[in-house]
Amino acid sequence: MVMHSTAELAGIGVYAMLFDEIDKLKAEIDKIRPFEGAALKQIKAYYRIGLTIGGKPLRDIYEATGY
Repeated sequence: MVMHSTAELAGIGVYAMLFDEIDKLKAEIDKIRPFEGAALKQIKAYYRIGLTIGGKPLRDIYEATGY
């Protein structure tokens, strides 16, 4: 039998709460799938901007570093 400290159990509880919240949010997202129209454009724009380094696409970064 594994004994956990109170701090460890508290940490486990925090993770359980986070996973529950993630599951709830995913369920909300799944309700509106598939994404179409403006929502799809916003998602694509967000990730297009988010996947750059110094304003350059990752493809250019990989090419420059030999990956």
